[in-house]
This record gives sequence, C-alpha cells and structure tokens, in this order.
Amino acid sequence: MNFICKCYLQKLFSILPNGEVHNYYFQKYITKKIPVDDRIFLARFKLAQYHFEKFAQYANPKTNEWSYYEFGSGWDLMNPIGLSLLGMKKLYCIDIKDLIFPDILADTIKRLYLLKDKMPFNYILPQRRELHSKSNCREALKDVFNIHYKAPIDARETGLADSSIDFIGSNNTFEHIPISDILPILLECHRILKANGIFSIAIDYGDHWSHFDSNISRYNFLKFSPRQWEKYNPSLHFQNRLRHKDYLELMAKANFRIVEETAAIPVEREFDSLKKMKINDYFTDNYSYEELAVKGSKIVLQKEA
Repeated sequence: MNFICKCYLQKLFSILPNGEVHNYYFQKYITKKIPVDDRIFLARFKLAQYHFEKFAQYANPKTNEWSYYEFGSGWDLMNPIGLSLLGMKKLYCIDIKDLIFPDILADTIKRLYLLKDKMPFNYILPQRRELHSKSNCREALKDVFNIHYKAPIDARETGLADSSIDFIGSNNTFEHIPISDILPILLECHRILKANGIFSIAIDYGDHWSHFDSNISRYNFLKFSPRQWEKYNPSLHFQNRLRHKDYLELMAKANFRIVEETAAIPVEREFDSLKKMKINDYFTDNYSYEELAVKGSKIVLQKEA
C-alpha cells in the first residue's frame, strides 16, 4: 500500500464514527503493528526509565510520594506502567480519545512476566487481572498500577489543581498536536506542575509514515506545502511537522526553564539524502538544512520556584 493510499485510508478512519476503533483493528489485523514486537516493547520501558532518572536527577525528591501526569498515553500505556513500576505513587493519564483496549493492556501485563529478565530495571510483578472491558481496564490500572486514566479529556484544560503534580512526561506525543494547541497545553502543564517540578519530553521529528514503509524517507513530509499537507494529514495520524527550534521557542514562551536538551543529529548519509530531496519552499525559507535534519530530541524542563 503506497503512501497516498495510507493517508486516505487514515482520512476515512478519521471521519467515521468510532474511527479510532476501526484504526485499532486495522493496525492489529492488517498491518500487524500492534501489539509491538519485543524489541520495541523493551525500548519503551527503557525510555520510561530514562524519564524517571531525569526526574530523580533534577527534582531531587525528598519523599517517594510522587505524583505523575501524562497526556496522550496511547493504546498500551507502557510509559506510565513503567513509571509505576519504578515507584510513582499516583499517576494521572489522559487522552483526547478513549484508547484503552483490553487485549492490548493484557498483552502489556503478560509480557511484564515473560520479559522480566530482559527489562532495563527490576520490579515486582503486577498481580494478574481478568481484562474484558474498558471499565474493567480502568479499575485494573488504578488498583494494580495506581494509574488514573481519563478520556476523552482536553489537555489544555485538565481539571487538575494548581501546583499538584511533581513530574510530567511526554513520549512522542507533541508531534501529533496541532500547532495552535501546543502553547496552551504547555501553559496548562506549567500551571499544574509544582515549583521545581520536572517535565521530561521525547519528540520524534520524522515523518511517521516512514515507520510503516521503509521506502518512505523520515523527511518525506518536508516535500509538501502546508496546503498540500492538509490533504495527506488525517486527524488520527496527525503530524504538525514542527522542528526542534520551534518547540524550544514554545517552551520558553510557557515560562519553562530548559535544563537539558539532546537533539538526534543525522548521520552523513541521512543528511546527504535530505539535501538531495526537493524540499518545499515553506521549509527552505524558514529553516536551514541543519535545522530540518534534526531527527528527534529529548528535552527536560523545570518550573522555577
């Protein structure tokens, strides 16, 4: 299935009632991208460990009664589950749509048993639970992992109290948020975070269609003008195409202090392939090739006292 067909199929799912459910079954039974393979599974928990270590490094927490918040937790909730296993006591997770599916959550828990010896950190195995409905999954998440999952919730207005959260995490979610919503979401995160609290973020700047097709470049979406990209950018697979410097500017506007940033720089072969591409004028007029080439980043923010 070529790139254009994939885009229009996702457009169809985006306009159908319960389109996220249709998309879920398509990813599970047709593309077979979910559940993820063991390599990705282990990498997701390693990233959860990274976020936890950044919290411990910069927040210097005095007790272990930490609260955690995450928006865009996705189908498998691996990041908050990993943070729960690492010691987070109360976790608030939201999504713009209800994306809990019992079979995926059950698969995640099952592999915590099967892959325990290969996991990047030690943990006490979670208790077994029968998972057969969305409400049952919510109960299990709360009882077993201290995860309070709510959806649909707008991340611009969480309803959480001012300065109530010790730690916020975000895993490859920002790139899927419309540009106009990013600053309001950052401001809401700043409002609910405690003084000196930590916000650890991972962002993928590549075209996510390349994850499904090796023939598609990670820079593929830079070929299209904003108007052209609207045709190929379904809401269920939305990509805002922002670059690293854009996010840094938005984070500064939200009054966060950037305490650490690591940009993923392409190897020479990748950079050469980008320079040979016909990049749309919108990007070449506003960014250098070096700025366009950055593949992703990990950024640690802090709310100053």
